[in-house]
Amino acid sequence: KNGPEMKVNYSAEDSIELDNAKQILYLYGSSKVTYGQMQIEADRIEIYLETNEVHSFGKKDSTGKITEKVKFQDGEQFFLAPRMDYNFKTQKGKIIEIYSQEGEMHLHAQKAKKMPDDNIFVKNGKITTCDHEDPHFYFLASKLKVIPGKVMVAGPTHLVIRDFHTPIWVPFGIFPNNTEKQSGIIIPSQSS
Repeated sequence: KNGPEMKVNYSAEDSIELDNAKQILYLYGSSKVTYGQMQIEADRIEIYLETNEVHSFGKKDSTGKITEKVKFQDGEQFFLAPRMDYNFKTQKGKIIEIYSQEGEMHLHAQKAKKMPDDNIFVKNGKITTCDHEDPHFYFLASKLKVIPGKVMVAGPTHLVIRDFHTPIWVPFGIFPNNTEKQSGIIIPSQSS
């Protein structure tokens, strides 16, 4: 009765193990979980059956460095992160070291929370049009709200160029992140 509303599909390339006492399902090696239009792909996934939670972990090499990140897709939203947690019931997610692309904008952040309405709340986010993993320039915001397909709204933010923190600060920023490209001159018109 406490289960998710829709069917949860899961698979793993290496093995699947069920801890019946703790009610945890372990997926090892190229694991995948699908719930409606939401899909998580990771090296290792743990599904907590009692709480409807999924904890997913990226692939690490022998030194502990992440070589393959967790891939999360929910409709048009797409994220990459070393670790991600998601709750089927509440449809909330917690993402560590997130990377996402919204239109032409790239978002890097230490922590993010995905809400049921698909809005994302970010802590210490970098907003840039630079597509490098370590961007050459970005706006650094301590708090940020992403409304997918529309806008990113940032609290106090400042410009960073090649890891040099410039003295350019703005109290807040609004960054459009729509996927439709537009160019040209906007001609004023009088509405009737």
